Amino acid sequence: MKTFRLLLRRVSLKANARIFRPRWRLRNVTLQVTAGERIGMMGANGAGKTSLARVMVRLDRPSRGRLKRRPRRSRVMLIMQRPEEHFVAPTVRDEIAGYARRRPPVVELDRLLALVGLDPALGDRAPRVLSSGQQRAVSIACGLATQPALLLLDEPMAGLDGPSRAQVMDALRRVSETRDMAIAIISHHPDDLLGWAQRLWIMDGGQLVYDGAFRAAPLAALTQTLDAQTPSVFLALRQLEATGYQFAPEIYDQTDAAAIAHLLNEGVAP
Repeated sequence: MKTFRLLLRRVSLKANARIFRPRWRLRNVTLQVTAGERIGMMGANGAGKTSLARVMVRLDRPSRGRLKRRPRRSRVMLIMQRPEEHFVAPTVRDEIAGYARRRPPVVELDRLLALVGLDPALGDRAPRVLSSGQQRAVSIACGLATQPALLLLDEPMAGLDGPSRAQVMDALRRVSETRDMAIAIISHHPDDLLGWAQRLWIMDGGQLVYDGAFRAAPLAALTQTLDAQTPSVFLALRQLEATGYQFAPEIYDQTDAAAIAHLLNEGVAP
């Protein structure tokens, strides 16, 4: 079986090709995605994050550039923001089954529910009566039912409280550990990606201004992306490193505040 690879080469996308001097949603984006990668995507509103995801899943056709998938029949699935608003099936199992090519047996549907951290007993319930965190987990199971090589999630933590955000990320960690698929998460906040993302894309003005290790994200690009009034553990860690403070790199693999504090206390001040 061939290894999955998605390649974008100098891809640009116009907002509206019919108007005079249309705005470019994407400008000369070049990147490659391979199986098993864990990618975070950040950028301010209008930076081009969702536009890039729509091109990758072929909902929008590039105005310029090339997009290739290997193997050609590989599936790329995009879970849009607030997917629970589009639930239509009477039960959770029916909702998930609706995304598969053929209806899976109950045991397979229950396996997907367990993978995203849900009790299979919820399979007979109506998806709209579940908690917000449970609904997002169901949407991830729906995406998995398509058997994608790349799963894209647009702001999966949007509108969720702390426990529900943790539930969603726990589900994605289990998927990353058990499935050889690439996963890319669009997020406004890097703290949501702590302990999960290996690679980071930062979009600005339709351009990919950073593509590299999550833990090495440049301060200039981060500060442009983040609201100055929004506290960020990740940004604070990068600022400390910029001053010469040295700590174990695995600090970026932690999600627990106590674990981060412990590694900081063991660090070396400049």
